[in-house]
Amino acid sequence: MASRREMSPLSGNASTLTSSPLPSRICNCGLEAILKTSFTEANFGCPFFSCVNYKYGKPCGYFLWYDPEMCHHGKRVLRRLRDRYEKINEEAARVESQSQKDCGKCTAYMDAEHEKQRLEVVTLKMKVMTLKGQQEQHRLEVETLN
Repeated sequence: MASRREMSPLSGNASTLTSSPLPSRICNCGLEAILKTSFTEANFGCPFFSCVNYKYGKPCGYFLWYDPEMCHHGKRVLRRLRDRYEKINEEAARVESQSQKDCGKCTAYMDAEHEKQRLEVVTLKMKVMTLKGQQEQHRLEVETLN
């Protein structure tokens, strides 16, 4: 797995931080860089500075990890949040899988019902043909009697 020094979190998996006073960083555009937090798997919770123009689609490419020591409580909270996130995703995957299985059962049931109805239609058509044949036979018998 790549370390946070090898990966750039500028793929949209980040949020802007706004808290205590931070050291000022100037990007290559000459503007004050903004502090964001990475939410990628490899760099989860890691803060970094980036160009303010990134959100406008014209970044200068400025990127710098911000490495303050995170307190023990903060690390514990982030781990719990990540674990909850993973548990929710696992549950969602399980529900989706069960839903697909149930859908398959419904499809099989619907196919069976469709086949049953098709056979009923074929049976009714055969009865109609038989009745028409009997009607024609009765008509001929009546003509011969006259």
